[in-house]
Formats: sequence, structure tokens, C-alpha cells
Amino acid sequence: MITAPFFIGVFGIGFFILPFFFSKNILFSLIGAVNSFETSRRDSFFQPIVAVFVRFGIHPNAVTLGGAVFTALFAIGLFTGARPLFLFMAVVCAALSDMFDGMVARASDKITSFGGMLDGARDLFLFLVVTAGVIMRSPAEAGIITSFIVGAITIEILKGYEIVLRGFGVGFMKAAKDRLGGYGKLSFDRIKFFFYLTGCVMLIFGDMAGIGFVDVARVFFSLAIFFVIVSLLSHGVIMRFGSFGGSAEK
Repeated sequence: MITAPFFIGVFGIGFFILPFFFSKNILFSLIGAVNSFETSRRDSFFQPIVAVFVRFGIHPNAVTLGGAVFTALFAIGLFTGARPLFLFMAVVCAALSDMFDGMVARASDKITSFGGMLDGARDLFLFLVVTAGVIMRSPAEAGIITSFIVGAITIEILKGYEIVLRGFGVGFMKAAKDRLGGYGKLSFDRIKFFFYLTGCVMLIFGDMAGIGFVDVARVFFSLAIFFVIVSLLSHGVIMRFGSFGGSAEK
């Protein structure tokens, strides 16, 4: 199991060592390029579907709340023995809502701090449900899951500290609202959650079907932890040089 001191050390590399070898412009350009590429490619791929949401006036917050409903259905079904197909459709819809609410918000120019707060609450709900499902069905994977959780918590603490640091310049309320509205969010954090969620889903449904997805799931968990490390390096760079705007994400 990877512990907090390791992740703090990774952050230290981003804060102290990377800036010694690379300039602020180079490091911020790399982080910004990943953000821009991931967001633009995702938006472009799903644009036809997003256009339907916008045309019918579906608010991005409604998409987020719909994802929370599907997460609740998945949780109820998971712990009451619902059919695998029902569970699969519920968790897929819950996960897709995490992508579509932000895309709909950008396409309809409805990015808000309240929407960001809802998005974070839905993400946390989904994270807790799938984690509980995996621990219940595959307790042997508790070590690698705990490692991811420790890394994710470390990142969230750093995000909070970044808000405080920026608050000294622009005001704490504005800094918090800007972050909820998407200012400074990193694609690495979204990618790590995708790989973690995929690994959890594979273990849950592999257990239901009696199929050995454990090795493949571990690959996804390893990728999730890899992006935790990349995210920590990036947050170290950001805190060394100052605020990073990035791309607006709901």
C-alpha cells in the first residue's frame, strides 16, 4: 500500500525539483496542453449528443442530478441483489452524467459555482458507492484501493490550500467560487477518477458473472494511481509558481 508520505514526496518533487529543470512557461504549457486536448477532444466527440441537450434546454444541473439518481439506483440495486443488466445501465448512466454535465454547461454557457458544487457532490456519492461495492465483493483489493484513496485525499487537501493561497489575492469567496466554477481544474484529476471507476466496475461485474477481471482491474487501478502521481506533480508546480487557470470545467 502506498502511504501519504510517498504522495507528499511526489508533490515535493513537483514543487522543488521540476521547477529547477524547467521554466514556469514550459511546465504550465504542458499542463495546459493536456487540459485543452482532453477537454476539446471529449467535447468534439460528444458534440452531437450535447447539441440535443442544449436544443431542448436541458440544464446541466439537471444532468448532474440525474446522475445522482442513477447512482442511488445503482447503490440500491447493488445491495439488494438487482439484475446485473440493471446495475450496469445505472452505473454507466451515472458515469456519463459526469462527462455530459460539464459539456452541456460549456455549450450552453451555464457554468456556475453551484453547478460545480453539485458535480462534486455527485462524484463523491458515486465514488463512495462503487468503493463500498468493491470492498464488499473483492476485499483482497483493499490495499490498492486504499492507496488511491490516500492519494485522492492528498490532492483534495492541496486543492483547498490552492484556494486559500489564491484567496489572499482575489478574496476567499471569489477564489472558492472560481474553483467550483472550474477555474484551475486539471484533466489529470478527471482521468484518474475514470480509471478508478472503470477498475471498480470491472471487479463488481466480474464477481457477479464469475469472470476473472481482477488482473485487468488492477491495471486500471495502477493507471489511476499513476495519474494521481501526475496530478500531484502538477499541483506542486502550480503551488510553486502561483495560480493556474486551466480550462473551465463544471
